Amino acid sequence: MNKPFAKRYTRKETYTVQEILQHVELNTPKNKLINFDGDLLKMSSDRYKVFKFKGISCVKCQCVGQYFIKEKGKLDPESFPYHFNLYAINKDGDEILMTKDHITPRSKGGKDHLSNYQPMCATCNSQKGNKEE
Repeated sequence: MNKPFAKRYTRKETYTVQEILQHVELNTPKNKLINFDGDLLKMSSDRYKVFKFKGISCVKCQCVGQYFIKEKGKLDPESFPYHFNLYAINKDGDEILMTKDHITPRSKGGKDHLSNYQPMCATCNSQKGNKEE
């Protein structure tokens, strides 16, 4: 399995989708921290809300998020604490990052709101760009 995203992040542990999404609420307070194996992580991310309330499948190619990995950026690890990224496995067996996509792009007036988000894999999101689909 090819893991291109592993090059950008320091990886720590893998979790099931249920283990992470059980801690996500629609109105999670911005400062709510949960201890995951010794690391405090914010659980108020809009990405987590998209995955819990709108699903873990890419709306375009239908690849399905399989697991979360606790990671932080390699470029500046002190400024970027650990967070969870959701990954799917594409038809070629490669790991693919799942993202939250703006249905109406921000560049076209789309809002940062759950009603304007949809789950999409990084490949499809990149291909979509700032188009409405």
